[in-house]
Amino acid sequence: MIQLGAANNIKITDVSWMTSLQTLNASGTSGITDYGIKNLKLKSLNASNNQNITDISWMTSLNILIASGDSGLTDDGIKNLNLKYLDVNGNLKINTKF
Repeated sequence: MIQLGAANNIKITDVSWMTSLQTLNASGTSGITDYGIKNLKLKSLNASNNQNITDISWMTSLNILIASGDSGLTDDGIKNLNLKYLDVNGNLKINTKF
């Protein structure tokens, strides 16, 4: 599987075994956490309004990040990323400019 939409799905908590996953929508009340995405080499992640994802600074393959609204991600949680697109509209915890 290359893409997974798990937005607002509290029953999905761990997708770390999906090693071919490239695009993940874990926005809203998704049950996916930091632990649930460990070791993934995602290219695109939508974690908007997901308080459970707080640190993806290790995800160096990520190109696109949407962490808008009440996302759990902060400046520290996205440091060291080489993003091509960043949407943090309404996220007061991220002040980083790319």
